[in-house]
Amino acid sequence: MFKKSMRHALDGIIFTFKSERNFRIHLIVYLFMVILSFYLDISILEWLFLHLVSALVIISEIFNTAIEKTLDWLEPNHHDVVKVVKDICAGGVLISAITAVIIGLIIFVPHIIQLFFNS
Repeated sequence: MFKKSMRHALDGIIFTFKSERNFRIHLIVYLFMVILSFYLDISILEWLFLHLVSALVIISEIFNTAIEKTLDWLEPNHHDVVKVVKDICAGGVLISAITAVIIGLIIFVPHIIQLFFNS
């Protein structure tokens, strides 16, 4: 049962990766963040915050995709209420992404400044 549940979860992630450009962008930014984190040798606590906000963005994008696909199936004629719900979901993703950028800047900028001024 667990193996089957994992397969369904991976299928959902793969579908989102293949169908959603923004999801791929979020993953590229996440990869860049991981590389930069290794290069700047950030603390464990900083790693924790960066991974948490990155997961928040990625999870938000997955839920946004699930809701959009469901609404498209339920109402293929693009009802005004469907648009509002989709906009609200996109707003949630945007807020999570802005939060991640702010936290990333708070963590990375001091390390980058230190790198340039202590070299």
